[in-house]
Order: sequence, then structure tokens, then C-alpha cells
Amino acid sequence: MKHLLVLISLIVFFACRLTAQIPIWSVDAANYVGKTVSFDEYVDDVSYNPATKTLSIKLADPDVKNSPVITMVFYHTINKKRINWLKSLDGETISVTGKLLSNKGKFTIDGNSIRTKIAAEKGQ
Repeated sequence: MKHLLVLISLIVFFACRLTAQIPIWSVDAANYVGKTVSFDEYVDDVSYNPATKTLSIKLADPDVKNSPVITMVFYHTINKKRINWLKSLDGETISVTGKLLSNKGKFTIDGNSIRTKIAAEKGQ
């Protein structure tokens, strides 16, 4: 059983390397700006601005004091089913893969990028 876990871990590690994804913890985000990262994080807040059609998902680890907030931004979001599904993620833990950007010390991931992926336990 132990060998199977090691084998699975190695497969995941090399699969991430082949797809240029780096598995990280959000507290280490500053070290990976500009790179495609993959992480699991708690959805701290989901907000939608109908005037700009922009939806923001704030991700933060509630168990880590001073955990950096990583915001996923979805521009021109008009699909109501998609908006409702994204809003329903509030309070859930989700898996995110995307290019980590930094602007004035704030971390963001462009939700509209074709390389950005979100997975959740909830049905999509």
C-alpha cells in the first residue's frame, strides 16, 4: 500500500511537471508569480458586479493566519447558470489551476483564460 501511494505521488508530480503546473500552497504564492500553479483552497467570498459583468472569487486559507488572498476574476460573465454555480462555491474547497499574476502585492488568476481550470466537489 505504501509503495502504491509513493507511485501515485510520483505520477501526479511528473504529470504536473509535464503540463507545466506547479502544485503549491497559497501561503507560498509570492514565490510562483508568473507561473502556472495548481492548488486546493477555501472559497472565502464570491461576488458579482452586474454593471461590469465581473465575478470575483476570493480564495484564502482560514486555518493560516495572514494567508494571502488569491482572487480569481471572470470578466464579461453573463451566463446565469454559470454565475449561480460559481456563487454556490462560497464556503467550499475547490481545486484551481491557472497562471498566477501579481499586481501591487495582490494575487490574481484570470478565470477567462483557456488554461484556467476549476474543480469542485459540487456538481458542475
